[in-house]
Amino acid sequence: MEESQLDYIQKITQESLESTRKTLSLTNETNQIGIETLNKLYLQGEQLNKINEDLVSIEDNSKKSGWLLKSMDGIIGMTKHLFSKEPTQKNDNKLNEIENKKSKEKKKEKEKEKEKEIEKEKLKKKEIKDESIYQEIERSLFSQEMCDMMDEQDENLNQISDLINGIKEISILQGEEIEKQNKKIDNLTEKVDRSNETTKSNNQKINKILN
Repeated sequence: MEESQLDYIQKITQESLESTRKTLSLTNETNQIGIETLNKLYLQGEQLNKINEDLVSIEDNSKKSGWLLKSMDGIIGMTKHLFSKEPTQKNDNKLNEIENKKSKEKKKEKEKEKEKEIEKEKLKKKEIKDESIYQEIERSLFSQEMCDMMDEQDENLNQISDLINGIKEISILQGEEIEKQNKKIDNLTEKVDRSNETTKSNNQKINKILN
């Protein structure tokens, strides 16, 4: 192979290597942003859970206040009703445990699938390696520098592939978390509406008692 041809191949390989380096850097940055966003979503979810707990407490206290006001207004049997029928609350902690368990199971399944894919990839690489005698001979024509560049390029491409798969999983988790938070927000909105109605009703009872 002529020297000019080798120089040309080396130039193209160098340009390709630089391209994979830039792509790897951008993919790493995207992956990091995805992780940070997911962490913020989880933190936001915890805040929504805290708000939900506060609203449950407010709603419970408002209901109890309503019952007390009814008893003060002389409604017969309200005292019995007050002590015989305690308000129930959703066991959010239990639901969270179930969701966490399902999430862990999904994660384990994904890890198993990923391990299977890695094993398949290893087998493919082994088969290719066993059948690539001609490629090894051809590769020996290049300089060590060329080989190093090609190895780095292959490694960069492998890392990019792994990062893209990771970004995909992060995107799925983000979607699932957003969906759960949307449901939580809808639930919080309903509780706020109920709490407002209860407060309005209690105010009417107070005015009735005072008048």
